Amino acid sequence: MNTDVKIFEVLPAKTYNANTNGSAVDLRGYVGRGELRFFLSVGSVSGTSPTLDVKIQQSDSSSSGFADITGAAFAQVDAVGNQEIKVTPTKRYVRAVVTVGGTSPVFGVACVAVGRARVI
Repeated sequence: MNTDVKIFEVLPAKTYNANTNGSAVDLRGYVGRGELRFFLSVGSVSGTSPTLDVKIQQSDSSSSGFADITGAAFAQVDAVGNQEIKVTPTKRYVRAVVTVGGTSPVFGVACVAVGRARVI
């Protein structure tokens, strides 16, 4: 049995200064194969008392019905750094949800997921 590792871009690398729902990412072939590792990288932070919250949601549809995955939230961010969480999605689509706080906050952020499918 071989494995096929894939990187999914959950949140494109760019600056975020407002609440944002990321685009739906199709996990077909990777759902039900165990956990995925989600990596959040924050390369820049500015503003007064800036905060960033990022969580992962899932859905059976790419366009509606997204709900939080229990335990799939990164620790709140207020400085440059990297985080990793392990998530076991049970639905086909995931997305990142970004909540930004503070006065004139701007965060340079990217989030990817790494998954492994079984290839028989």
